[in-house]
Amino acid sequence: MKTRTLAIVATVALAFALPAAASAEWLGQEEWSRPEIVIPSVPAPEAPKVVALAPAAPAAAAPVIQVAPAKTVRFLPGVLVTRGAEAVAFYDWPTRRIYVSNVATDGTPLNAAQSAHLIAHEQCHSHQHLLVLELGLDATRNGPGNIQGGAWLDTDEAKAFAAMTNNRTASGASPWTLSRSTVDEDFAEVCSQYVTNPSNLKTVDPTGFAAFEASVR
Repeated sequence: MKTRTLAIVATVALAFALPAAASAEWLGQEEWSRPEIVIPSVPAPEAPKVVALAPAAPAAAAPVIQVAPAKTVRFLPGVLVTRGAEAVAFYDWPTRRIYVSNVATDGTPLNAAQSAHLIAHEQCHSHQHLLVLELGLDATRNGPGNIQGGAWLDTDEAKAFAAMTNNRTASGASPWTLSRSTVDEDFAEVCSQYVTNPSNLKTVDPTGFAAFEASVR
């Protein structure tokens, strides 16, 4: 009995003294190891892309036709009178005075270009007066103050301008808002544009430009 007890103790002691692999083999077991779990790497989310949108191209403006006046417009010598804040402008043919304001009808001060255009418009009425005098026409026809709207309408200049613009004032077809009702005012506005800004006239009103150059004396 004692011998058997010693054998069991020796066997247990020997089992604990062997390496792990030998112990497993000794005990008739297969060594087992848990497989590694591979966790796939997750890419970091991409930062949102900011796409710069090019601003929409502005609508192309009509190209300005650069021209040089072919005609020199003649005016009667006169006197320029500034009426200050009174928004009015006119040519007084008996005194040959040009009255102009330095403000628009809404009270806004006129800039240099606007003032030059306004003066030129009234000077163009003096051109009409000059032609009436040169042709010896009745300057008082239709009453005082109607020099350009009266006798000037009998001139070849006025008739040619009206014909070449297709009598557009009869239907209010002139592009010049304040001068579209009568031939003399339409002519004066085209004339003032011709003197101060011919390139703009050629672009905006090519018909008026051509008619003026062909008819002006």
